[in-house]
Amino acid sequence: ILDPTPEQVTALLTSGLPVNTPSNAALVTYIQDGRRQNLGGTILQGFDFGVRQVWETQAGRFTAGVSGSYLTELETSVAPGAPFTNVRNTINNPLKLRARGSLGWSRGDFSAGLAVNHSPAYDESPALEIDSYTTVDLYLGADLGERSGNGFLNGLKLSLNVSNLFDESP
Repeated sequence: ILDPTPEQVTALLTSGLPVNTPSNAALVTYIQDGRRQNLGGTILQGFDFGVRQVWETQAGRFTAGVSGSYLTELETSVAPGAPFTNVRNTINNPLKLRARGSLGWSRGDFSAGLAVNHSPAYDESPALEIDSYTTVDLYLGADLGERSGNGFLNGLKLSLNVSNLFDESP
């Protein structure tokens, strides 16, 4: 704001926003708002999906499922009037596909699960492509509570989670 009124300067100084230096309101010749602002735009289209099945058997409860997201379009513009650029599947932006399949088992106080996560190849830069990769996660759990009767273990649950079980890297 060039040549702000005394009221505008006073409103800024009393707003609680950070001001670079204490100012005499009568000597202020302009106000510059240096806060970051989102001036650009984003066009995003796609869908999320998921399906899960549960089976009760004498061996326990089994579950299986698949879930993920698929982006059909992701374009951004850095400022009003700037052209939109496709950034889907590029570094620091969402991938076109993220998928997870899972299998689980539980019986009584014990449970186990295995999940497989997949990410497709993407471009880190115009000259460098990151290969697709798949990771495996493992879960083991036991509910140890209320069996001891002494109250010490009441509600105690023990679990082990291992993300990226086979140490896969892109």
